[in-house]
Amino acid sequence: MKALFALLPLFVLPALAQNAAIENLPEAKGKPVVEKVCSVCHEATAVAKYRKSKADWQAVIDDMVTRGADASDEEFDTVVTYLVKCFGPSVNVNTAAAADMGKQLELSDKEADAIVQYRQSNGAFKELADLKKVPGLDYGKLEPVRYRITF
Repeated sequence: MKALFALLPLFVLPALAQNAAIENLPEAKGKPVVEKVCSVCHEATAVAKYRKSKADWQAVIDDMVTRGADASDEEFDTVVTYLVKCFGPSVNVNTAAAADMGKQLELSDKEADAIVQYRQSNGAFKELADLKKVPGLDYGKLEPVRYRITF
């Protein structure tokens, strides 16, 4: 019986570490699917260090499929959508053009223009909370893409 308990950390600790890693994924639509599909082979947070376009993330998923990743087409589409939203290209709100911000951060043209106008009048943004001051910007839209905003 002692031998069994001695082996327990070999099985429990890796599982706990993987669960902790999964909990560190950003909250966004599709997270449960990413956890299910991606954590079979590796920690789901392995993607956190990358910033890729939709085409690049699709290529990564296609490669994973050739390596044996198993999910439905709908689940793989959900994974790509999640990865692009949370780990797509970053956007520096102090230097990006309005069109780029609108596209990358899923903002209307009017909202992206408001960010540019505000920074021109008031100087650079230092943190995410500074964007709350931008008139005409629905700050709530930034929550799902906050991981992609840089300063």
